[in-house]
Amino acid sequence: MHNDTNLPSDGDDQTPSRDQQPPASGLTNTVSDGLPSLALGLAIADAVHEAITTYTQDDGVGHCVLYAYVGAMVASRVMRRMYLPFAGSLRLTVAHDGAGWMLDARHGGVARQEYHAWFGRVHSDGRIELVDLAARHYKALLERSRALDGQPKPTWAREDPPRYLWGFLAALPPWVQFIPLEETMRELTRAMEPGTAEIQIIAAAAQHRLMH
Repeated sequence: MHNDTNLPSDGDDQTPSRDQQPPASGLTNTVSDGLPSLALGLAIADAVHEAITTYTQDDGVGHCVLYAYVGAMVASRVMRRMYLPFAGSLRLTVAHDGAGWMLDARHGGVARQEYHAWFGRVHSDGRIELVDLAARHYKALLERSRALDGQPKPTWAREDPPRYLWGFLAALPPWVQFIPLEETMRELTRAMEPGTAEIQIIAAAAQHRLMH
């Protein structure tokens, strides 16, 4: 698994420490080992999901970019740490017999809509915090995808995916692998430039849901 995410570290973050400036969530006991509590993580995940689906008027499947960009913006505001979106390939083990499926973003994945996006940051001790608020859609992504090169498409044959993933990279479930690619992130950054206002609108709606 690639760990070179080029994310900001706490050493680069000039915001006050959490002891000085707790997360702006209204929830208590919000931080453990540098991560949000389960309650806060779930609250952020659900607020972002609801804001996105309200804005897009669909179920959110296929909008990983919105989950990454909006999620990073909301998490940065709430946790008072800088989170950044990232993109690349996603590899999933979709059955307990080891059958796998991959969104392979190499060689123009953004243009052919074959990529995944998430967000995260690097802690001062080098640990990578990785967040995927679109994890709830893994099964639907597989089911709605097309078979590639005439190969049969695998069937999702494991427990349903979690609503979100939020943790240190080394501790994430072994059946999911994130592969960051600089080429994909550059392409996505160019493609997202016209949508900056859209991201801000959805993020504001998500934060409003979270705070109320």
